[in-house]
Parts: sequence; structure tokens; C-alpha cells
Amino acid sequence: MAVDAASQELVLRLVEARDALLRSFSQILLSRSRWVGVLLFAAAAVVPMNALYGVCAVLMVLVLAHWWNLAPSQLESGLLGYNSLLVGIGGAALLEPSPVSFAVVMLAAGLTLPITAAMKSALSVFDLPVLTLPFIVVFFLLLGVAPLLEIPLVPLHVEPWSRASFFPEEIAIALKSLGALFFVPRVEAGLLVLAALLLSSRIATLASVVAFVFLVLAANRFTVMTSESLRMSLGYNAVLVAVALSGIWFVPSRSSFVLALVGVALSTLFALGLLPILARLELPLLILPFNLSLLVMLTAMRQRLRDQTPKAVDFAAGSPEQNLNTFNTRLARTQSLYGIRFRLPFLGKWRCTQSNDGEHTHQGEWRHGLDFEVAGRNGQTFSGAGTEASDYHCYKLPVLAAAAGTVVNVVDHIPDNPVGHVNLEQNWGNLVLIVHATGLYSMVAHLSPGSIKVTEGQLVKAGQVLGSCGNSGRSPAPHVHFQLQGSARVGAPTLPVDFDDVIRVGDGGGARVETLLPKLGDELRNLETDDALGRPFEWKHGDTL
Repeated sequence: MAVDAASQELVLRLVEARDALLRSFSQILLSRSRWVGVLLFAAAAVVPMNALYGVCAVLMVLVLAHWWNLAPSQLESGLLGYNSLLVGIGGAALLEPSPVSFAVVMLAAGLTLPITAAMKSALSVFDLPVLTLPFIVVFFLLLGVAPLLEIPLVPLHVEPWSRASFFPEEIAIALKSLGALFFVPRVEAGLLVLAALLLSSRIATLASVVAFVFLVLAANRFTVMTSESLRMSLGYNAVLVAVALSGIWFVPSRSSFVLALVGVALSTLFALGLLPILARLELPLLILPFNLSLLVMLTAMRQRLRDQTPKAVDFAAGSPEQNLNTFNTRLARTQSLYGIRFRLPFLGKWRCTQSNDGEHTHQGEWRHGLDFEVAGRNGQTFSGAGTEASDYHCYKLPVLAAAAGTVVNVVDHIPDNPVGHVNLEQNWGNLVLIVHATGLYSMVAHLSPGSIKVTEGQLVKAGQVLGSCGNSGRSPAPHVHFQLQGSARVGAPTLPVDFDDVIRVGDGGGARVETLLPKLGDELRNLETDDALGRPFEWKHGDTL
């Protein structure tokens, strides 16, 4: 029995290693398919030494990651392996093979793991992907160290096109460009990469064709782009940008294809601008333009007032077809642009005292903000004279997380204002800012000082207490301000919001509303479960009537 258990464990480990290896290949085309990985492995294996180095590099990182106790999901998905894979393949292609060069390349491949982890930690603050930046950093270091260790560098051989070739020149260059992603600028390698692209996504393939057509038109217009090696570099950078923007980070649409073309143009400009600088340093262009242009485009798109045309993927991303289907299904079921269900950020019944396009402050970029207070039986929001913050019914009541997420910003030191006064220097007062999905944040503001119960980086659940209602910032009377926004900047432009499972309280006691945008004067509360009523229906295995 012990032998059988050991055998099963070994088989399980081998299957995990196989999946991690194949998905490391497929991640280079922003895919998770193992079959895509098989085709890309075959493309690299057109030069067997490249594939051997690449496989060894991934296996080394897998061993290091297990030793480092990193998340198994990160290993199996290939997210920790593809940068080391590129280092391994590139080292085999550009360094003269020898035991010393192999050892140095494997050491460099292992170095991608801590650099990936560090970059992921740093870029996650801005909700940006790591992409292949670890590969670029490590590979540039590898090319710098190789001469010091007397390891000769070898140029990447590119067979020139001839009229006897089966494919026309432009198609041959496009195919070589795809193969050059794996340091194999050959037509046969490009055909395998093209097959992998088709298997991965028809939308991604179409975007790649559009990118290549753009480059062909640009090359016919500008003589600086006539070099075959330059056009190959521009080509594989353009393909990756087009695939990423047309359907991976944005829901596929006409506008996402337009955005992809803008990204391709930016990638081309980056490439042409960086080429002379890198040439002086004797460094290759690699896929640096793809990384720079994609990060610029993603950051720029986060500054939009509204996440539409194109719509960012704010759910677990898949292939472009999967992203499109998920978004359309969600839209048909919930009529919501977001994959997050928001609840009202308070307990009990509150009144909306300023809605969208409010007469006081919710205008322009902040038109989608909402303010809430508590009204008494007489309809007033305060008792007594209403001259003290403590006179207001909502003061010091708990303020809740509207949805699950991660706290990214907390301010908790600003004093409450005297009623009737505002703090224009610290406009938002005490606040909690939470990220719920890519490009989707919520903020509650004007909280009471010292009341906040969460910290930056903390995971929170929907309905979890964040702090207490106060009167800090630009607030003449205690209330809760709530808004959705597209970036982590405090007070960024607002996004539209609807709340789910809300009861609008009326003369009849209230009626359930599936999705609701609070209007001025609406008295609202969340639909809450009744634990006492639900307890008799909590059946456990073995219970009898």
C-alpha cells in the first residue's frame, strides 16, 4: 500500500510538472491551454537545444517554487514559469553552448522567480500585470555577464527571403516574426505558432492579422522600417499588444480593436525610439516595447470617467471568446456592467440625501457619488437643535464594505468638523478605499476619526464594518459618502453604481428591488437574512424530523 501511495504521489507530481511546463509555453501567447503549449513547445523544438534549455529552466523554477512554498495555482497556471522559459530559450539561442553557459543560464532562469515575486508585489499596488518584465531584466543581466565569464555570444541567424520561397515576402516575414518569439525566426516555427494562435482564439488571430497589416502599411510608408530583422521585432511585439488589448484585458469589440491598433502604434514608436539606445548598449530589443506599451495603455485606460467602449475585463480573464461570452451572459442576467454585486454600505434604514448630479457636490467627474443619512420618525436627520455632530442620528453608526475586496487606502486622523463648517483642505476626510476588481474601487468617506477598523492590504467581506459615520472633510453635517471609481487615487472620477437586494421603504413597509440606483429622498435598507427563521431549515447529515 505504501508503494502504491508513493507511486500515485510520483504520478501526480509528474502530471503537475507537465501541466506547469505546457502552460508556461502557452502563457507567452496569453493563453492557459495545454494544447496551445504543446504547439508552442514544438515551435521552440525546431531548434532542439532551445527547447532543452527552456524545459530545464522551467523545471528549475518549479523546484525552487516548491521549496519556497509559493502558491500551487501559480505553478500549475504557468505564471511563474514563462519568464524562466524565455530566459532558457534565449540563453540557448544567443550564448555559445557549453557546460558553463548552461549553468549560467539555469542560474539566471532561477533568478526570474524572486524578481517575478518582487515585481508582482510592487505592480499589484497599481493593479498592473508583471508581463515579461522579469525576463527582460534577467536576460539583459545575462548578456552583460556572459562576456565577463568568457562565454561567447552568437548572433541569431535569420535566413533571408528569396523569390524561390514558397510564401510571399510579407507573409514569410510575418511567420518568421511569430517564430522569433521563441528565438527561432524560421517559417516552420512561425507556422506552429500561428496554429497555436488559431487554437487559442480566433479573435486573437484576427487581431494579430490586423496588427501585421498595420505594420506592412507603415513599412511601405517609412523607409526606416525596411530592415527584415527590425520588422520581425516590430511584428512579434505588435502581435502580443494586439492580442492583449483586443480581448484579454478588454472585452472584445470594435472599440477594443481600435484600442489594440493604438497600442500597436505605440509599441512601434517605443521600438523605433529604443532601438538606437539599446544598440549603443549592445542589447537586443526583445519584447520590451510590448511591455512598455501595454502598461502605458492599461494605466491610461484606468483614468476614464466610465469603464466602457471598450469595457475592461473585471472578472477572471480567459480567452477572448470566453471573456466575451462571460460579459454578455452577465449583462443579460443582471443588466450590470460589473461582475460585483454591491450592497448598501450601512445597517438599517438610511435616507439618500444627495444622489447623482446632486445640487451640492456630486457634479462633473464626481456626478455618480451618493450621500446617506438617517432620518427619525419626524423626518428630521437630527434631534434637538442639530448644532452638534452627536445630534445627528447617523453619527457614529457603523459603515460597511459594499462588496468583498482588498483595502488599498485608509485615512483615519482628520478631526470631525463642527456642524455647519467644512474642511476644504482635506476634502474627503477619513476614508477607506477598497479594490474589488481590475479598475473597480469603492470609497466611503467623511468617517469619524479613530473609528476605522481595517488596515491597508487587508481582505474584507461584503458587510464587514469599516468604521463609523463622521463629519470629517468637506462635510457640514454627519453623513456617509459612497462612490465607485476606476483607480486607486483618492477622489478619482466616479463610476455609475447600482445596489442589489435593496428594499426601498415606503408607506406599505417596502418592496424588494433587485437592482436600484438610490434617488434623492429614497429611504433604503439592505435585504437581510433572518437567522432565527432560517435556523429550522439548517439540516445536517443524520438529522430526522
